Amino acid sequence: MKILHIVSSATMTGPGDPALNLAAAQRHALGHDVWIAYDQIREGNMIHKVPQYDVPVVEEVATCTKGGVLTALRDRKTVRKLADDFDLIHCHSSHDHGLAALARGKAVLVRSIHHHRSARKRAFQSIAYNRTDGFIFVAEAHREQFLGNYSSIAREQTTVVTGAVDTDWFNDEVDGLKFRDEFEIPKDAFVIGMVARFQAGRGQDLLIEAFSRAQKRANRPMILALIGKGETQAEMRACVKRYGIEEDTRFYGFRDQDLPEAIKSCDITVLLREGNDASCRAILQSLAVGVPVIGAKYAAIDDTLGGTNFGRVIPPDDVHALESAILEMAEADLVSAGAEARQVILEKYSELSRANAVDLFYQRVFSSDFIATSKKKV
Repeated sequence: MKILHIVSSATMTGPGDPALNLAAAQRHALGHDVWIAYDQIREGNMIHKVPQYDVPVVEEVATCTKGGVLTALRDRKTVRKLADDFDLIHCHSSHDHGLAALARGKAVLVRSIHHHRSARKRAFQSIAYNRTDGFIFVAEAHREQFLGNYSSIAREQTTVVTGAVDTDWFNDEVDGLKFRDEFEIPKDAFVIGMVARFQAGRGQDLLIEAFSRAQKRANRPMILALIGKGETQAEMRACVKRYGIEEDTRFYGFRDQDLPEAIKSCDITVLLREGNDASCRAILQSLAVGVPVIGAKYAAIDDTLGGTNFGRVIPPDDVHALESAILEMAEADLVSAGAEARQVILEKYSELSRANAVDLFYQRVFSSDFIATSKKKV
């Protein structure tokens, strides 16, 4: 099968990461002829990452949300010329989906809904959706929201495929001692980590407050490790100072190749917002290295952590619930919980598992009657 993935992203955040990882798994593990088009106009790290994954690029398509009308029109013309060379076009964001829906040619069109924002009822969105053969969601709640808002789409045109993680890169044999040594973390300290961009609404401030409260009640030393970069980092440093926990907080900065080791240096991690990738891959990365997680109750987080020994699900924005969960986890058997987490990741959340699930859906879409009814060329 010849597949073109289109994602209007220049960075490995939001839909960029799952789009590229899926394309790579389809190409190298499943043997499909897979290509990718991504935003090469804006600055970002995908231009460096894509060659590492050995996925060929359609250079002629800019697919940039900031490129303006003329760029979009050129992209539409280019995609229309290329479309008939592909069996299937798989889109990952609203910009590239709208483009492909108007230029799909003979190719089957599939859209991944990576965030529930795109499941909301939006003016003109139904135009692209009604020209689409299949939809993939990262959580059942997102699919139900979508079907409730777009009655013209049949349930048979949809599926749920969970997020995934590179289980070779994020593995339970990585060692976090380098980080503990570098950041002078006491050997007996209980380390609570968060991997998230520093930006408004990501929850670092809530974690800082909960940590400061839990620390006063804990039976062992505690360290807070904040991993990431972004525009609110100075504000969060001020927040740490305001709560008087400077000596017990570590700012790891942005991590790339050594992110698994950074996570492994923590005893637990915390995720309080979905971010632009509502599959919440930060949770999957943590579980893959055997580190349990506290997560706020959002769809994909609840689906992954709910009812398990390796996670706790708390109400969003509840500092008291977060404080209690931290204290509970500090007394839990995290070794067995981490081993269980790793096993679940291997069974359900590997990149190959996701690629196989998507492949099965492709086959279903190709064999369905919806192709004939949804294909409206422009």
